[in-house]
Amino acid sequence: MRIFVSILTINTLVLFICLDQSSAKSKPIDSLIIATASSGGAWYPIGGALGELLRKHAGIKATAQVTAGSAENARLVANKKTELGMVSSETLIIAYRGEGIFKGEKLDNLRAIFSMFSLDLVVITLPNTPYKTFTDLKGKRIGIGPPGSGTMVGSKALIEAHGMRRVIIGHLLQPLLDHSYLHEDRSS
Repeated sequence: MRIFVSILTINTLVLFICLDQSSAKSKPIDSLIIATASSGGAWYPIGGALGELLRKHAGIKATAQVTAGSAENARLVANKKTELGMVSSETLIIAYRGEGIFKGEKLDNLRAIFSMFSLDLVVITLPNTPYKTFTDLKGKRIGIGPPGSGTMVGSKALIEAHGMRRVIIGHLLQPLLDHSYLHEDRSS
């Protein structure tokens, strides 16, 4: 039996940058890019559906773009490389404050448009393991999701909140959809 533990609720946000209000008002928007995440996760098809709604109801050519996830999306929006980006709430907070992985690059020009849904951070382990609580993982090798993803940011916050300095962090480079298969062959 696999153990599934809901650890943290992450509100997923779509961010929008509003730097130069006057130029935005004088020039109509006819196309935009929506920064999502890997094509194997949920955000890419949601970005595609959002783009379709914008095309159908607003006449805006909106394209979903595959990215590395929350951290990259925050940077893309802040640096005006894309107009919209899907970003987890804790990534938005540390980006806005210039903390954690954003230390030295305070992205305080980001704005949230709406919260799409709550997202649970789930911790799984193999059957017959001694791990019953999150702190049982201290000193063990764990995968925390792709670099720059909201999962990575949330996992690191959880590790720090539990004072677990001796966790060996491994980034899983596969899309999150593929993580369950890694446990079947014991490669993670």
